[in-house]
Amino acid sequence: MANISLKNVMKTYAGGDAAVKDLNLELRDGEFLVLAGPAGSGKSTVVHLIAGLEEPSAGTLTMDGESLKDVPPRERDVAMVFQNNILYPDMTVYENLEFGLRMRKISPEICGERIERTAEILGLTEILQQKPGEIGEKQRQMTAVGRAIVHNPGVLLLDEPFLNLDAELRKKMRIELERLHRELNLTILYATEDQNEAAALGDRVAIMRDGTLQQIDTPQRVYENPANLFVAGFAGNPRINLMECNVREKDGNAVLVFGDRELSLPADCSSLLKQNGYMDRRIVAGLRPEALRLVKTREANSMEATVSRYETVGENVYVYFEIGDTEGAVRVERQTAVKQGDIISLVPDMMKLHLFDRDTGALITADKQRGL
Repeated sequence: MANISLKNVMKTYAGGDAAVKDLNLELRDGEFLVLAGPAGSGKSTVVHLIAGLEEPSAGTLTMDGESLKDVPPRERDVAMVFQNNILYPDMTVYENLEFGLRMRKISPEICGERIERTAEILGLTEILQQKPGEIGEKQRQMTAVGRAIVHNPGVLLLDEPFLNLDAELRKKMRIELERLHRELNLTILYATEDQNEAAALGDRVAIMRDGTLQQIDTPQRVYENPANLFVAGFAGNPRINLMECNVREKDGNAVLVFGDRELSLPADCSSLLKQNGYMDRRIVAGLRPEALRLVKTREANSMEATVSRYETVGENVYVYFEIGDTEGAVRVERQTAVKQGDIISLVPDMMKLHLFDRDTGALITADKQRGL
């Protein structure tokens, strides 16, 4: 195991395009850290910098307090699993696992011991003498992982390793990876575009956008307390409901105005908006699907919406709705009887409301205990 630290790291390519901008990030010993973000966010570049496949343009990168500057990839105590895991087709599974060890001039006896142990952990013992074309896709993926961990690396780096697998196999591979992390106490950095993978796997999740770290925290806290509009929209499925609204003053308090409806705010939230100059301005309000309650008739502090569709996702049932040009979702009970075109009312849990600056995207209300 090992500890990796990146301080003020930049990576700029020819032409001035910055793939990573002033990144400060720590991968803790024994941690499963997920780098998440859309394509082009810089997460793969970070993985490559740690692996030594690319060098930073600025900043420092250390492992266990020692600088990695000028340390070639082969001498770094890391192993990497790529998106396209290419096994040597003319070699057996055993030989694929052995190849990296032989390159490191490990003795045949130690090679054999490590391969046997790795094969047992990964369930590959029965197929060690078979070639990649003779085994299933899951076994090929496990062989690729085995090739990375067989030499006991301090850090395991995974860059979208399961991207090309079907949904069911991806799920199985995530379960296997979680098991390996737990049983071997591996230090893992995993890059993915899939926020569901990020939430399922990570001890912590670091969300990136355009080369910049947006937020790093546990998956639960990222979901409940997003730092900005981008994080709020990235984390969660279905996505958070985001609606533009006006802030107005009524009876001395701030209220949110959606069309012809007004929503009263908790007193401390109202005060914060007033103190920070948001009166008579447009902002963005965010509510998770579970922070709304569907009712058939109007209630105090409710919003009227039109049902657009109905969806069951595992144990959860969602009703999708439209408010003007905005589509959103509300989680409902299975027995809820609605159909497309029905007019419903939505009652928000104002204690779970997130308010964002429309121009900067930054979170306005940041009372972490209340999610505001």
